[in-house]
Amino acid sequence: MALNDLRIRTKDGEVLGTRDSLFEKSQVVQEAKKVSDQEGCISLNKITSNILRRIIIWAEKCEDASYDLDNNNMEAWKDQFLDVDNETLFQIISAADDLHQKELVNRAITKVARGISDKSAPEIAKYFNLRSKNVHL
Repeated sequence: MALNDLRIRTKDGEVLGTRDSLFEKSQVVQEAKKVSDQEGCISLNKITSNILRRIIIWAEKCEDASYDLDNNNMEAWKDQFLDVDNETLFQIISAADDLHQKELVNRAITKVARGISDKSAPEIAKYFNLRSKNVHL
């Protein structure tokens, strides 16, 4: 299969190429393929190129044994991969869910859960950048 047999146009108009096999379980991708444009691109209008690039890196690294990382190094890489600001983390969760990247979704949600464990309601509201007259920060 070709290295870039899937071309995806992102929310910000950038076209990224990747292997179709990485996202074959994604209903969003499969539906988008039915209405690809004249250039053979599918459109994922909810995902920015920055976030899609990150998810492609994740999917390729997790699928490709040629990276030759032992289990401990791979676990460290996966943890470090999610060392991002909260906004980026939430965008990764949403996009990874659409793209059927279950392990990435689970790890990111676990990171969020750890981030709010043992926090008060105002601290949780701050973590999620929520403003409410019912929650005093």
